[in-house]
Amino acid sequence: MQDLGTLGGPEAWALFVNERGQVAGFSMTNATVNPTTGSPTTDPFLWEHGSMLDLGTLGGTYGWPYGLNNRGQVVGTSNLAGDLTFHPFLWKGRSLLDLGTLGGSFGIAEGINDSGEVVGWATNENDQASLAFLWKDGVMTNLGTLNGDDCSLAFHINSKGQIVGISFPCTGGPVHGFLWQNGVMTDLNAFAHPGSNLTTWGDGIFINDRGEIAGVRVLPDGDLHAFLLVPCDEDHPDIEDCDYRLYDSGAVANAAASIRVAESLATISPTSKPVASRSKSSSTSQSSLNCSASNFLSHEGRGVNPMLMPPSSIPPPHAVISPSPGFLPLR
Repeated sequence: MQDLGTLGGPEAWALFVNERGQVAGFSMTNATVNPTTGSPTTDPFLWEHGSMLDLGTLGGTYGWPYGLNNRGQVVGTSNLAGDLTFHPFLWKGRSLLDLGTLGGSFGIAEGINDSGEVVGWATNENDQASLAFLWKDGVMTNLGTLNGDDCSLAFHINSKGQIVGISFPCTGGPVHGFLWQNGVMTDLNAFAHPGSNLTTWGDGIFINDRGEIAGVRVLPDGDLHAFLLVPCDEDHPDIEDCDYRLYDSGAVANAAASIRVAESLATISPTSKPVASRSKSSSTSQSSLNCSASNFLSHEGRGVNPMLMPPSSIPPPHAVISPSPGFLPLR
């Protein structure tokens, strides 16, 4: 075990490590509490070859990393001067780049792939809504929402440019997981049993480079199960229970998905069920499928209640932003 040290303050956390052995995290730079944030000055860092590099901030006294790719690029969020607003940032090796917003005052960069494509969320004009974005080649694109929703958050992007996140009413209500690909946002609830949701909280939904999606499923009684969605495509041949009839290697599929859900491996009864009241009765958006992974096989596994922060509101100004814990099932 190696102590990576700090940036001068009493505490530091390592959050990510890539294939090159680079580590990203955050560290207090002193022990003096700032009156606006209520915490000491905290900066993101990148550690490599025995040295911790202070990435700085966008002018405020608080910054936090949310992702690290294999090129040593770091994304996250940082307060601006005055600590009343925060913007998404990208570290590309020399300085922090302010990625801006969709016209509002707040935003977080949640994930980055090895091509340097960044996803997250940002507020629009007058901070009326938080909206998922894709930042690529200097341009931030609003990914929109599922039908009937007005807020969304993007969490992860893989090497194919497939993006996963959540869509929900800004005022609160059912939360739906989504897959965004080639300009189309697909509701993951299309692959769920009636009366249940494929939904998530915080950044607890993931997609790998094979297009496999892991997250949290809400059962009709409010219990939580982990799930794994496996695309039935040419990258996943000969999988038992996969229906390959909807997959056409010569064209993008535009059809209703067909899945068979494996037998439940376990039932988890969390002591707290924060989503039962808002999720059990949510309906599936009729979003047309437009992705090579339009046909999924769903697996359920043992899950836990991760006590994640519900995403139904924009974080208040100068709040100390912290990543929500999550549970990624291994299968």
